[in-house]
Amino acid sequence: MKEEEFKAFEASVCHCLFRREYMLDATSYVRQHVGTTSTTQAVLDKETEAKLEEIDNIYQQKKDAVISAIGKRAIVVQPEPHRNLKKVA
Repeated sequence: MKEEEFKAFEASVCHCLFRREYMLDATSYVRQHVGTTSTTQAVLDKETEAKLEEIDNIYQQKKDAVISAIGKRAIVVQPEPHRNLKKVA
């Protein structure tokens, strides 16, 4: 009976050691590949700022042409009655 108890104890110890090693590996992997929230947020903020700056530069380059095109389009108006309008007589 002592030998069976020893084998059961040995198996449980091996299982505990294996599980401990697995958990250490898992936490190490997470730390390497996930990063911290503040680091991730800083990277996202930097990318967002770069994109906003790019959009602002494009806006500054093209705003005069767009306003001019809108102005020309608004001036060229040819008023005519709607095709569904019926004269009341």
